[in-house]
Amino acid sequence: MKKFVLSSFALLCATMSFAQEAKKPIDWNGLLKNRLQLHAYAQGGFTYQEKANPNNSFELKRVILFAVGRITENWTVMLMHNVVSGAFQEYWTDYRFHPALGIRVGQMKTPFSIENPIAPTELEMISVCSQASTYLSGVGSDQLYGPQIGRDLGIMIYGDIVPGTLKYELGVYNGQGINKKDANNQKDVIGKLTVTPTKGLDVVGSFQVGKGHAVGTSIFNPTIKVGDDYTRNRWSLGAMYKSPEFNLRAEYLAGKDGDVKSEGYYATGCVPVAKNFDIVASYDKMTYNKQAGMKQTNYVAGLQYWFYKECRIQLQYSRCEPSFTDGYNKIEAQMQFSF
Repeated sequence: MKKFVLSSFALLCATMSFAQEAKKPIDWNGLLKNRLQLHAYAQGGFTYQEKANPNNSFELKRVILFAVGRITENWTVMLMHNVVSGAFQEYWTDYRFHPALGIRVGQMKTPFSIENPIAPTELEMISVCSQASTYLSGVGSDQLYGPQIGRDLGIMIYGDIVPGTLKYELGVYNGQGINKKDANNQKDVIGKLTVTPTKGLDVVGSFQVGKGHAVGTSIFNPTIKVGDDYTRNRWSLGAMYKSPEFNLRAEYLAGKDGDVKSEGYYATGCVPVAKNFDIVASYDKMTYNKQAGMKQTNYVAGLQYWFYKECRIQLQYSRCEPSFTDGYNKIEAQMQFSF
């Protein structure tokens, strides 16, 4: 099935490119090399959690295959498939009219928060995103929204208002997550503004407004039942700095689901200490229900070793302190392959 999809995808790119260059001889090798890029990555490892009933397991977290086809200099199409879940995660087409105006249509990562749009292969934490980004971006821990891996179906415009200094992203989405029709016919609007005042530093603000349609129940918001429509709004403000000496990312995020308010913040850093070796650390606090005081704080420290380009080995220790259950320790090891 995957071979058929990729073959069809390559044929589509080739056919549409030929329409642009109908009078030129067909160079299959050159066409595929210049117009089609195939990528893949895999992340898996071992996790030990010291809870009342300790558990440990080897785990294949994700195996991702994706293809990017460049039909013209301004027109791109993309397909992404998760082998582990068997689901298509992304499928969109993108056209750049001008540096200040591009349009993307299909299923894509939403622009809310700093962390959600960043690939797992680039983020320092084995758990990938912070608690607040995971919960408020619909990555996985919000049971009302379900595990949507930070993606949705819709349309987005984007561009560089001032190249290298100011860019925007603004989209309208179903608000129901991946591979689903809208269940309440009320769309979510998500936007982001990124300012780069100096080299390496991004200051980022984002928002989301809309109506959710509950697909599950949540201990953090028990008054909302399966099938209920509810107000679902979010906003965030943060900054990210990258340099050869260190990387640092910090962000505050807040949300309101129905009558329940939530908020969280994190600071995650990475410092190279030797050739291909980094020390990583994170402070991560999330209040899932401010009125009820339901919150969790995670302290994370670890090492990572880059043994080949985007391939690495990670080892991390976490101390997790939730208010609604006993605290516990967690040790994680992970290997990442990417090309």
